[in-house]
Amino acid sequence: MLPAVVPTPPLPASWDDAIEAMNNRHAIIDNVGGKSVIAGWEPSPLDPAKLVVVFQSKESFLLRYSNRYATVDVADGKGSSQQRLIPLGNWWLSHRLRRQHRGITFLPDGPKVVNQCLNLWQGWGVEPKAGEWSLIREHINTVLASDNAASTFLGMKTSRIGLLVRLIDQAW
Repeated sequence: MLPAVVPTPPLPASWDDAIEAMNNRHAIIDNVGGKSVIAGWEPSPLDPAKLVVVFQSKESFLLRYSNRYATVDVADGKGSSQQRLIPLGNWWLSHRLRRQHRGITFLPDGPKVVNQCLNLWQGWGVEPKAGEWSLIREHINTVLASDNAASTFLGMKTSRIGLLVRLIDQAW
């Protein structure tokens, strides 16, 4: 059986729309582990309705867009210009308005960009809701202690569950 073919979306009507569309899908990250990479937002393999960040090299990015072209006007040196086709990836990489960030960070509930760094936080994976949690409570008590004995945390008596809550709360 052949894999499903995803049709290539048509180019936007204007070049302003094209740069916006490419910027919504990609960003240059100046430094990830000492290298510049291109971030892209792709459907998650676990939940295609959610987008996940993936990183790729310039070479992979250019290959990806090597079969789609942008028409640009190039001065011919005689006072006029000629139209030329250039691969869409090259066009976006050389565009002065491409999306670019200094690095990446992870700041829960923070803005999308923090100090010129792309915030990889995309929200909680699940929505909290009230429910029955005795099974996980039993697991926590079994793993952390043989019972729900009181401990001292910062001079206060607290249960093991309370200790976990305080530790997690103070981490943020």
